[in-house]
Amino acid sequence: MHVIEGLALFKRQDHVLLIDRGFRATAAESLDLPGAYASAGELATEACQRGVLATTGIEVVPRGLLAVHGVKLGGTCRHTFIFDGGPVEADMVLGEGVKETHWVRLDRLRDLVSPHVEWRINVAADADAADSGPTRYLVGFPTHVPR
Repeated sequence: MHVIEGLALFKRQDHVLLIDRGFRATAAESLDLPGAYASAGELATEACQRGVLATTGIEVVPRGLLAVHGVKLGGTCRHTFIFDGGPVEADMVLGEGVKETHWVRLDRLRDLVSPHVEWRINVAADADAADSGPTRYLVGFPTHVPR
């Protein structure tokens, strides 16, 4: 089985937008970038657009691809595509299944999200800050997330 997820990175200076779906056991498991899993026949960019609109009310056109995170668990391969969401100019609304939205400082991620989410957000944010260069490709889970 292959699972594809399209997420958007929205930044304001050193803050990133996270959504809290509120349905997982802990806050660290509930917070992530806005987006969605792709439906059958749907591209990662389309899943990103649909998911961001559904969770925040923001109509986004994904810009550059910042990072791809590949994980293999059992017989399932999961690829998470993280796109540059660009500036947030519209007001956000809490979409279906979203408990809260948060603008979180990058240096506070460690306290709020799981290690693999922190890893991929920091790598995507670094790629965004570089404003060029190749897409970053992450495989598996971090053995150590640098501070």
